[in-house]
Amino acid sequence: MDKTKIGVIPATLTVMSITLLTLRILYTESIMFAFLMWNLFLAYIPYWITRPLAKTIIIESRKIILGSLFLVWLVFLPNAPYILTDLFHLSYGNKAPVWFDLILILTFAINGFVLWFISVVRIHNLIKEKYGFYTERIFIIAIIILSSTGIYIGRYGRWNSWDIVTNPYGLFTDILYRITHPLSFPALYGMTFLFSIFLGSGYYFLRQSKPDLS
Repeated sequence: MDKTKIGVIPATLTVMSITLLTLRILYTESIMFAFLMWNLFLAYIPYWITRPLAKTIIIESRKIILGSLFLVWLVFLPNAPYILTDLFHLSYGNKAPVWFDLILILTFAINGFVLWFISVVRIHNLIKEKYGFYTERIFIIAIIILSSTGIYIGRYGRWNSWDIVTNPYGLFTDILYRITHPLSFPALYGMTFLFSIFLGSGYYFLRQSKPDLS
């Protein structure tokens, strides 16, 4: 039986997403949900980064490039599953049928999750090949937790990936304050925990299908 070619899904979902968004804009004469395109673009960044990372020649001969790309990948990775939280905007879409907006946002959200899954699998494979069983297990658990935390920081803290460069002090100060005042920010722990279970479960079950990432 051929492996599932999950790598073709993002392109298909992207076309569908753009089509649905265009229809909504034409029907409502409003660009209210146009921000979904920007969020999807950010979700594609870690996906694109993992393509050169997956090449052995870079791993063996360009470790500085590898490290730099990995850091950028890690910073932008939460943007992919973050699109799931755009469902919060569903109640504001009063110019189009709610069912249409639901399908529209879910299409973008599923695309974001698939992009997250593919990029994580690619890095996971590299870690497994180079460092072995225990390191890969620690890696994937850490990535899932960091992705979930990043979703919270983006949604409730309203921080962006590039703030790590443009405003690192403000970003880390805010994160530290939220961590040290857990009773004031219960969503940090609740959202991180539940999203970790959600992303971890999705990753595990899709991983079992041994998908072809081409």
